[in-house]
Amino acid sequence: MSAGARAIRAVTARLLKVSARSYWILVEVGCADGATGVGEASLHVSQRQVKAAAELLGGRLLGLEPPAALAALDPWREDDLVRASAICALDQALNDLEAQAAGIPLCRRFSDRPAPQLEVYANINRRTHDRSPEGFAASARDAVAAGFGALKIAPFDDVAPSLGVGDAAPLLDAGFARIEAVRAVLGHRRLLVDCHWRLSPEMLGPVLDVCVANHVFWLETPFPEELDRIQEIRAVRARANARGVRTAGCELKIGRAGFAPYIAAGAYDVVMPDMKYVGGYQAFLSVSADAAAAGLAVSPHNPTGPVCHAHTVQASAAIAPFLILEMQFDETPAFEAIVEGALPMPTDGHLQVPHTPGLGIRLRHEALSALEVA
Repeated sequence: MSAGARAIRAVTARLLKVSARSYWILVEVGCADGATGVGEASLHVSQRQVKAAAELLGGRLLGLEPPAALAALDPWREDDLVRASAICALDQALNDLEAQAAGIPLCRRFSDRPAPQLEVYANINRRTHDRSPEGFAASARDAVAAGFGALKIAPFDDVAPSLGVGDAAPLLDAGFARIEAVRAVLGHRRLLVDCHWRLSPEMLGPVLDVCVANHVFWLETPFPEELDRIQEIRAVRARANARGVRTAGCELKIGRAGFAPYIAAGAYDVVMPDMKYVGGYQAFLSVSADAAAAGLAVSPHNPTGPVCHAHTVQASAAIAPFLILEMQFDETPAFEAIVEGALPMPTDGHLQVPHTPGLGIRLRHEALSALEVA
């Protein structure tokens, strides 16, 4: 173990309840010299287990300096979302510390010529509590007014692949009305539709008809992502492409091995690695390079808190080619309230990549107490 000034002295994980539907898990890694790196491990399930895993694994890093701690994480990276989330948050925080020590923005650890700005789209699903077509349209208007040039919705509430066509029909029709209402607001702007793995093959035809009629840019995760269904997912891509619609997916996959079968098969037009699950910065870069080599676009999944958002911006700036970045829109005021510094926010459909050393943001500890879950 190192006894140097950069030795890790503390690892803290916090579980925050930020809305009726969402929890964020934030991790801080502190060194003996007072430097602190931050990461995010938010997962839609098993939040307490993720927090416990971050604390357990973080405890094994005490006394190490950040380069050795990053190396120590490698044997623990595995195909399990709870552990992967914890490891990703630690990896983020350690890379933040390394970039701070070098006096460079985090993206420059991985690219000599990072992108100066990124195109961004708003995910309006979680802020849309009124699930009527009018409620979706109101959210779309707010997102456009906030400077977004593209929007994503998840319109198929309560649809499930196990439903028969008759039972699914009224739920699909409700989703179609939401798509049409948002399209009416957007004009020329891009509309993306997320199915959340809810469709069956029998539902695909009507869904694709509505997507074509409403000029949907991509159809995301129509079917459950299982290895024995890869060719079926690839067939959806071919069918959609023939009608001018892209497909996207793989947001919950971990590491190069998790993405490899989908990339090799060309299952989607767009691959969506998530900085909270993919395995860390190097895994994100490797998956992105594999996708680009296969002629697939990369658009990171990024619908959670400000810390992951800031890390995803830094990682995205380091890859090429890059398509567009997701951003959670207006789910909770905590997004801006709990951090300080250079939090990247959109203007005219793009955001500027910060040039401050490290990640560029820090936690406002005084704002966390009201949100923290004991």
